[in-house]
Amino acid sequence: MKNRIKALFAYNSLMIALSFGIVSCGVQEVFTKDESEDMNDENFDKRKDERDAQFLVNAAEIHMEEIGLAKLAQQKGTTSPIKELGRTIEQTHQNALDELTTLAKRKKITIPNTITDQGDESYRSLNEKAGDDFNESYAKLMIEKHEDAISVYEKGSKKSRDKQIREWANSTLTVLRQNLSAAKTCTEQFEKN
Repeated sequence: MKNRIKALFAYNSLMIALSFGIVSCGVQEVFTKDESEDMNDENFDKRKDERDAQFLVNAAEIHMEEIGLAKLAQQKGTTSPIKELGRTIEQTHQNALDELTTLAKRKKITIPNTITDQGDESYRSLNEKAGDDFNESYAKLMIEKHEDAISVYEKGSKKSRDKQIREWANSTLTVLRQNLSAAKTCTEQFEKN
């Protein structure tokens, strides 16, 4: 019961922080994914520019969701490999989100800074699990989420017309593939037991 209360408190804290878009230098305006897409549609006349903006919007969504799930794994995971996977994923996705935020500002692209309903649902669903069921579900979810993210990034790295966006996507792909490999290793450990 204590762990569930702690997880619920941590989840609520994360949602509040993401909802208010708190950053180290103050409070910024809050943008949902839909609002970000609408603002970018207004700002970019060319379809290619809109495609780059949409890629960055999707990337932000991916990173915010992964950060929330990784924090949950660090709290509810019951094995060292799951807790370590959570730490690694939180760190790598936070770094990628920080780089993405800087890149988006340079390109004058609006990205969301609140988690989507889909990301919120993934968190709630995983949070209902406990023990080995949680550990195994988290590792499998990370495989699924990272395979999806790699697909998004591969398209972005090939189809973006902006050199800086392509380079950033390619460098982030390396980290996403490492995270995928780590998640697969965790899943293999569960299958052996």
